[in-house]
Amino acid sequence: MISKKGFSMVEMMVTVVIVAVCLVMALRVFSVCSMAVSRSYNTDYAIKALDSVMNDLREKAVLERGLEIGTGQEEFDYKGRIITVSKEIREWESPTVKSLIESGSVEIIGGIEGDLPDFAISPLVEVELIAEWGQGIRRDSMTVKTLLPGKEDEYVMEGF
Repeated sequence: MISKKGFSMVEMMVTVVIVAVCLVMALRVFSVCSMAVSRSYNTDYAIKALDSVMNDLREKAVLERGLEIGTGQEEFDYKGRIITVSKEIREWESPTVKSLIESGSVEIIGGIEGDLPDFAISPLVEVELIAEWGQGIRRDSMTVKTLLPGKEDEYVMEGF
């Protein structure tokens, strides 16, 4: 006759194995969630760093009547997370009046006699900001590009 007083050894071992598997899966979920939260914080801090540098460049473009071509790098420390922002300001190939007309982007009404002046539309520079963070193989980055006013004396309008 079998005793009904408790669990058998086999039942206990099966229960321990099930609990162990569930515990390992729960720890994996916590690990994945922790990595997602960390990535979210890093991305948020990178956006703040990029925004700070972009605002400085916009202010400089207004106060100094345009940006000069060049490169630079800044480091930001947000609660122990180091974000490095590299900036490159380079000449932008502005479309010319002639190229816009030839591509059909602009239509001339009434016609033009003679050669068209071939000058750039505006003296803009291309600004590329790259935020990088992390260590070793866990490095990540984010890139932002925009156009801002360049120094007008660096541009020569041909055709006039």
